[in-house]
Amino acid sequence: MTTITIHDNPVLALTLEQAAEAASMLERDIIDAIRAGDLTSRLHGHKILVLRPDLQAWLETLPVYEPTLQGVERECDRAGIDVASMLIGADA
Repeated sequence: MTTITIHDNPVLALTLEQAAEAASMLERDIIDAIRAGDLTSRLHGHKILVLRPDLQAWLETLPVYEPTLQGVERECDRAGIDVASMLIGADA
């Protein structure tokens, strides 16, 4: 996760925009997670804040990506990599 700092000190509470940036997501994704009750947030005046540990904990609840063979083949096709030659070369 990106560490946001002010004067070389890590920021403890993130705005929605900062939380989205730190998580490499859209701000809408953060808002949706808060509304769904999946991500804990704090309110200071009119500002919604997300504590770094809460963001980390929520991210760790997201499903683990496990690529399928079809998905790997599709990504190789997009990158111009011949999957068959890779598989044949692996047996050699």
